[in-house]
Parts: sequence; C-alpha cells; structure tokens
Amino acid sequence: MKRLRTVLALAMLLASAAARVEAVEWQRLGLAGDWYGTIAAVSLNDWIYTVERGGGLYRTNPYTGQWTQVGYAEFGNTAYLFAVGDWLYTIEYDGSLYRVSPGNGAWEKLGPSGGWLNTVAGVGYPFDAHSGAILTAESGGGLYATSTDGYWMQIGTPVFNNTLSMVVLNGWLYTIETSGSLYQVNPVNGSWRQIGEPAAWLGVIAAAALDGSFYTAESNGYLYQTNPETGERAHLGGPVFGDTTLMVAAAGALYTIENSGSLYRIDVSVPRAAGAGSAQVAPMTPAAMTVDTPAVPVGYAIQRLVSQRVDCVYRGEYDITGVHPQEWRFTTAMAPELPSQTGVRTRFTPDAKPAREYDAEQRLLLISHWPSTASHQTISIEYQATLWTRRLVPVYSRDALFAVTPLDEATRKLYLAPTYLLDYQSQPFQAWLDRNQLRRDRNQSEIDFGRRVFTVIVRQYVT
Repeated sequence: MKRLRTVLALAMLLASAAARVEAVEWQRLGLAGDWYGTIAAVSLNDWIYTVERGGGLYRTNPYTGQWTQVGYAEFGNTAYLFAVGDWLYTIEYDGSLYRVSPGNGAWEKLGPSGGWLNTVAGVGYPFDAHSGAILTAESGGGLYATSTDGYWMQIGTPVFNNTLSMVVLNGWLYTIETSGSLYQVNPVNGSWRQIGEPAAWLGVIAAAALDGSFYTAESNGYLYQTNPETGERAHLGGPVFGDTTLMVAAAGALYTIENSGSLYRIDVSVPRAAGAGSAQVAPMTPAAMTVDTPAVPVGYAIQRLVSQRVDCVYRGEYDITGVHPQEWRFTTAMAPELPSQTGVRTRFTPDAKPAREYDAEQRLLLISHWPSTASHQTISIEYQATLWTRRLVPVYSRDALFAVTPLDEATRKLYLAPTYLLDYQSQPFQAWLDRNQLRRDRNQSEIDFGRRVFTVIVRQYVT
C-alpha cells in the first residue's frame, strides 16, 4: 500500500509538471553555421544585428535568414551591443562607447575613452520608438543610465555588482544575478525587489523579453518562460536549447544562435498537440521586411574616427658664436582647429604673441621677439591635439546621412582659385579633360565624378 501511494504521488507530480509545459515550435534559418563566431546580437526595428569575432557587423532578415554585412569589419573588439532608438551602440573591451549607424556601419565615439571599462551587463532602455538610454551595471556595484550622446548618471545605491544579465520589460528593468536570483528594478531610482524563488535562474545562458514575458535558455537544455510579476516559470518544449549562446526577440518571435553557429527562430505562441514533433514555421514576408538595403548608395558621408591624442615638444638650441646680435626673433605656425584635428594647443617658450600671415588664408602665427646680445638661445614649442582619421563611406539610408556644414563663399572661392602650378583653366588641361571625357554628367554626383577622374588617372599614369 505504501508503494502504491508513492507511485500515485509521483504520477500526480508528473501530471502537474506536464501541465506547465507550453508549446514551442522552432526552425533553422539560413545555412547551418552561418553565424559561427558571433559574439554579440541585438534586434533593431525587427532586424537582427550581430557582430562576429572577425569584426564584421551583420544585419539579418528574421523571416528568411538572409544576411548582409554592414560597413567595414572593424567591430571585433565589441564586448556589448545595444539598440536604442534608431541607432546601435557598442561598448568595446577597452571600455569605450560608440554609436553605430545601422545603415552603413559608420561610428563615432561617445563620452570618455574607457568610461565603461567596468561594465558587467547592459541593455537598451526605450523611452519611445526613437529615443532611450543604455542601462549598465558595473563591477563596483553601480547601476548607470547613459544618454544616447554619452552622458551618464548613477541610479540608486551600488548593489548591482553581481549582475549577470539584464532585460527590459513593461517599463521595468529585470536583472539576473550570478546567484541565480531574479530582481525587478525601478530604472528611475534603482529600488528593487526579488521576484520568484532564490537561485531559480542559476543555469541561465541567455535571456530575452517578448510579449509581456521574458524567456531564458538554461544549461539543462530547456527554454523557460517567466511571469515578470510573480516569477512563476514554465519550460517550453524539450531540452534542446543547451547549446544556445545568444538570444534576441524580433518580429514576434525569439531567435537563438547556437555554439555551432546556426540561427533558429522559436515561435512560442503556436499551440502544439502532445507528442507532436517540431513543425516548420511558415515564413512571413510583410512589406516592411521585403525592402532590403539598396545596391546603390543614396549619398556619402565622412566617417570621423579618433586616431590618437598627441602631445609633442620641439626643442631647439641655436648658437651663433662670432655674431653679435641685438635681438632675437622666432616665428612658428599655430596649430589650427580642423575636422582632422581638434582640441589643439600651441605654446611657445619664451613667451610669444599671436599674429596672422599677410596672404589670403591669414593663417595664425606665434612670434617671439626679445632684445638680447647673447650668441646662444634655447626655445621650445609644444603642440597638443586630438587627431582624427576621415573616411568617405557610402550611405544606403537617408536617415543615416550626416549634416555637413557647407564652406562659406569666400573660403570656397579661395581654394578653388587657379594658381601658377594648378591652372585648371589653361587650354592644355581643358583639352585633356575633353580627350578623356572627363566632363561631369548632369545626373552624376560630385563623389561619383571624382571617382571616375581618379580611375582614369590611375589607369593612365600609375604602373
């Protein structure tokens, strides 16, 4: 009789557990292993963006699995990838924050270099469809909100040092700690409360929010759905998610990338009869997803990247033994503020006064002048500047075009004026243009025309 009661109790327990198992359907997208080496993933406007170890940034159609590389392969140092508003953001391993165009991969650094070095977890927090902030937890325990232009503020008290994963859902921030416990956090003041049983999420590999619940792939192979208010959990389907490395929500479904590099779409809303196998999810192609990146750019932009900060000193010693001077005069150029160099400073020792050249450009100078009969003098010139590299990149979305301030008419006229060495108005040069058909077409952009001229020069004169 005791054995019978044990069997009945076990049967009831199994029946209860079975009632908590929900339906799930999944299908592989794209080719097996196509996402091998992926180190970060996020969704933006229902596209899936991924970064690979080789530095490539990719955009994937969530219905077909078709992918396209975005920009150049220069994202290999990405530690975290976020989506806020209409932009992507990355934190690199050196702790620097960057804003990235999802259209062409153009990026710019925000805030101080290394300002996010101690980040242990992060997530994008939307205010509305086009704005938001980045929430990050640091190893010192601080929870921070960073604006989309790189300004940050601490939220609450520093108690978030054990954060493993972060999810935003229904206006709340949810954190899973290394202990496996789940917390609901107020993103305004940092107040928090524990949700569910302690250590219930100890085996979490990846997490994502979808349709009022959040989902976790765990080391036992199961995919779990969690009620964010009560912490109640239900595992979905069988234990087939143990190889998951990354998970995002996009286009009404979950997407996982496995260790093998394969991408899977997981539909958690389709009911399935008990004992039925995994069905193929019919691919959907709404109008918003049928328009891919156009093959022809709509324009071009200058991508400015910080190269280095320089602080250099020139020291000179001058000896004119045998000459009897009455005064010494030194003149040097002042470093100008340019798009390619910012934060400039020029300091001359001994003291010098600013002046300008007499030519049309009126460039700034420093002139040091003092009376002295000494035949030996020592001077130093210190230059400081942040140097930028500039790259011309194609832009495939008008939303990703950057505003460019046009040159004023006087400056434009100065630099386009013919000179003795560069007399483009001369008859031989005009004949050369005609001979090589180098007149700009009516519908040809300046950049495309410039490329055509460059190509002709390379073919004719470079061996």
